[in-house]
Amino acid sequence: MTLLMPILNLHLVYISFLKNKVVFSHNFPFEKNYRTYFQDKDTSYYFKPFLNKNTTISIQIEYALYNKNLCVSYGKHLFIVSKYKVKAHRIFKSIVTKLKYDRSGNLWVCTYNNGVYSFPDSRISVDAKFNLLKDRTITSFYQDNAGAYWISTMKNGVYYIPSLNFNIKDELVDNFVNNIVAGNNKIWYSTGKNKLGYFDSITKKQYNLSNSSTFKISDLIYDVNKKELWGGFERFAGFFYINFETDTFITSISKNETKITVKSLLLNKSTIIVGGSAHLSFFRNKNYTCVLTKKFKIPAHTIHFGKANNEIWIGNRDGLYFFKNDSITYFGEKNELFKKRVVKLIYERSNDLLWVATKDSGIYMVKDDIVKSITENEGLSGNNITALYVKNNKVWVGTTNGLDQITITDQEKHIYEIQHFNENKGLVSNIINDIAVIEPVVYIATNKGISFFNYKNVKKNYIAPPIYITDIKINNKDTVLQDSYILPYGLNNIDIKYVGLSYKAPKEVTYQYQLEGLHAEIQTTFSNNLEFSLLPPGRYNFKIYAVNEDGIRSKEPKEIQFIIKPPFYMTWWFIGFIALLLIFITGSIFRIINRIKLKEIRKRNQVEKNLIKERQKALGQQMNPHFIFNTLSSIQNYLYKNDRIFSSVYLEKFSQLMRNTLYNSQEEFILLKDELKSLSAYLELEQIRLNNKFEFKIETDNEIDIYLIKIPAFLIQPYVENSVWHGIN
Repeated sequence: MTLLMPILNLHLVYISFLKNKVVFSHNFPFEKNYRTYFQDKDTSYYFKPFLNKNTTISIQIEYALYNKNLCVSYGKHLFIVSKYKVKAHRIFKSIVTKLKYDRSGNLWVCTYNNGVYSFPDSRISVDAKFNLLKDRTITSFYQDNAGAYWISTMKNGVYYIPSLNFNIKDELVDNFVNNIVAGNNKIWYSTGKNKLGYFDSITKKQYNLSNSSTFKISDLIYDVNKKELWGGFERFAGFFYINFETDTFITSISKNETKITVKSLLLNKSTIIVGGSAHLSFFRNKNYTCVLTKKFKIPAHTIHFGKANNEIWIGNRDGLYFFKNDSITYFGEKNELFKKRVVKLIYERSNDLLWVATKDSGIYMVKDDIVKSITENEGLSGNNITALYVKNNKVWVGTTNGLDQITITDQEKHIYEIQHFNENKGLVSNIINDIAVIEPVVYIATNKGISFFNYKNVKKNYIAPPIYITDIKINNKDTVLQDSYILPYGLNNIDIKYVGLSYKAPKEVTYQYQLEGLHAEIQTTFSNNLEFSLLPPGRYNFKIYAVNEDGIRSKEPKEIQFIIKPPFYMTWWFIGFIALLLIFITGSIFRIINRIKLKEIRKRNQVEKNLIKERQKALGQQMNPHFIFNTLSSIQNYLYKNDRIFSSVYLEKFSQLMRNTLYNSQEEFILLKDELKSLSAYLELEQIRLNNKFEFKIETDNEIDIYLIKIPAFLIQPYVENSVWHGIN
């Protein structure tokens, strides 16, 4: 774009622009009636300069173009030009140094020694929405993709603002705010210095109550019907109320019995219900004089109505209780979860839903007999709950780590979404003491003041943080960053450092990683480094993602591959060599064993042959051919003589002897009784053959058990046979 300025028809002065930056400026005289022309493509703009006649000055021109609206400044002057005409003109206290539009079309005007101004929709004729860094010289302004603001100054560095949706209430009675409640179009708050104050949410005025109590205010509650504010005191100071019609502050302590320590308050028409450090008390309010009507001994640190006003939920250090018809039920006996210390209770009658906030176990969503626990594991900022507010399916949860907004999307299935708010997003403190809401503005009481914001303007951060690997150590030694590594055996201790860039919430960046080859599942960590020790040989692929404060993960992971070589004894060539060697050794051993076995078989066969020979020899000795021939001849002789009986007896004894002999020949050792039986049969045959030339009798020693002792087969018979043949024949 080029600025053409005709001066008294004498010459033209050109001021050229390149990519929205002035690259040339010039000293020249101005005449009041001469026009200045701005030309951008097919659109021309012109206006008369607001300078004195015949004035010679040095001007630096800035311009910005948005939606065909041209914003031009020189010196302290700022012009909005549209359709060939100047639509608005503003003179600042100091020189304009830079003009910028943000992503929403808001005009930002940087000035010398007077900060930066913000004008929605370029409406410079009205007061600026913001005037930031009022005593600084601003040199430039930039809004990044995440919606955060960067402001550079001349001598004071660069400022980073994560969000402008969050505001801090200034000029409070005290910045330590422990209670806050909305009522009568005002925000009421109590402070750590035992003061009570309020400010108007419309006019943003602020007041102090001169007669505030010196005791610490423990609770505030607003009566919508009577438009009254009630509060309770610590240390047996009772309670008070404020009448808005008379704007008077009245401490309702007309009876000694009202001097109790108040932890929590409920209002039911003319009845004031007080949860105290030791009792649940009921007072009748008669013309703002409170009279105790009944009292129950139970610590009631937090109380809330149930389905009806005669039902009260009670929370204390021991857990959850329920009061109805002067009877108290302890829910800790029904469910272990209800034994946790309860710090806040809210019952939603419209949804029949009880919200229970605990000291260190998150919150419970209770409906009928179903209990849904929401803790850090489910996305809560912390388990130590300090404040609770419920309205329109939105649950505001205060913790020591910031504020959470739980939006119920499906009550029956207990489906919800959680959005986090903390110092990184703009809160004055992460320690939340109390919460109040005047739709759509949320007011947060903290130890450092009151933060407030329009929650509908706070958008989820959908900008995924880029992830970078910054350092790798292998066996505790720095290594050059690479996409892949091939490591020898022994270099298997790997330390990886990384960072996910999120200027908006750097402390809330989490990481999801996976080491393929070691574990398949994706794991989560808050640390910015991981150590893998003693990795076995193999191929690994490391993946790391960065996740921002709203759960948006990097689109692509950062990856590094590792190959750890096996030791030489695990390489394929070594294993192959060992396999071949084992095959050779095994084959050799088998051959040697086979040879030994073959020798043993041959030796055993030879022994068996010899044994058979010996058996045959022994059998031959026992079955002497002469004995067999003579025996058969004797039988033949009896047959010739037609002595059938004697031949039959002789033949039977002979066959019995043959059977015993053949049976005993199969055994190496036989019982002594079998040997004696065969021997007796033999002698009987010989006695018959020799016509009773001898008599015999076989005797054994009494100490010899013939039924147990075994002897070699055919051991005795040869000796007896020799005796018969050589002694008698």
